[in-house]
Amino acid sequence: MSNIFTISHTPMSSGKGKTPIADAYEQTRAALGVYQGLLVTQLGDDAESYELACASVVMGRENVGIAFSVKDHRAYVVTLDDGRPDMHYLPIWLLDMAKYLTEALRTFVVPDQGSELTYWGDSERRRFIAYKFKMAESPTNIVPIGTAP
Repeated sequence: MSNIFTISHTPMSSGKGKTPIADAYEQTRAALGVYQGLLVTQLGDDAESYELACASVVMGRENVGIAFSVKDHRAYVVTLDDGRPDMHYLPIWLLDMAKYLTEALRTFVVPDQGSELTYWGDSERRRFIAYKFKMAESPTNIVPIGTAP
């Protein structure tokens, strides 16, 4: 019997009458709003030169903010503080994230910070960490990983 189907017992909606896609869209939209506010607060007028994206999952983290400036050749990865890497492994983690950004932005990306963590946000309950990266040149094409032809 090769045609056996298993029906999942988990609900296909949030219970609010919405689909999982609609729920994910709302979460992403809310995260983008938070990240935009943090960007403006931390960078001031320079925030206008940044484009902002929200990746649903990056290296095990959900709803990760990626802000990049073509003008400044700089990128920031913003994520909640609750799952930061161990300080001993931070250099390796930064290199792995730079590799991810290189693939996503289609330009060479390297870490541009020391081993200290930069916190964004003033709330102890919802602190965010911003990791700083440098882009070698302007991104040639912003394509989610795995969707390029």
